[in-house]
Amino acid sequence: MINRIFMKENLGFKKAELEISKGLTVFTGLSGAGKSVLFKGILSAFSLSESEAKIVEIELDDKLDLESFG
Repeated sequence: MINRIFMKENLGFKKAELEISKGLTVFTGLSGAGKSVLFKGILSAFSLSESEAKIVEIELDDKLDLESFG
């Protein structure tokens, strides 16, 4: 699970930091609010996309309860 997202020096903003709680998280906003920028940043942290931000940091919860998967 992602606990924290930090992005710096993006075209649309200088700095953004989000703390994410357990459970379902939904990102909503008007067109141009930065939802796609946020998702590209998350994907870039896992080398799945190129980021529009110069710095992207993701903090992960490294405790997985494998028994909950059956």
